[in-house]
Amino acid sequence: MLKAKEIQVTMRFATSDLNIEEKNTKIADLLGNDFTKNTAKFLSKLNLVYTNQLFSKSGNKMISWQQLKLLRGESSKGRKAKWFTKIEEKILENKEKRLLKAN
Repeated sequence: MLKAKEIQVTMRFATSDLNIEEKNTKIADLLGNDFTKNTAKFLSKLNLVYTNQLFSKSGNKMISWQQLKLLRGESSKGRKAKWFTKIEEKILENKEKRLLKAN
């Protein structure tokens, strides 16, 4: 994706490519004490509640920060949010391949 930016290619991701069932862990519950008022505001702005909203349609991979920002119509520039990094630490088996831990 970064190479695409270097050669000025615009990539669009469809929300329909995400797994959005409501029977899943709430992001607030997963973050626990790391869930702050600012995190709540940001999640509200991105219309995120459940962890599976961050998963691929197949449900075995987590989308990247850049993909999330692009899906929500935001610029993908800047640092990754701390809450997103915390979620990655808790649910990713392989950060490079974005694979989720087995339950």
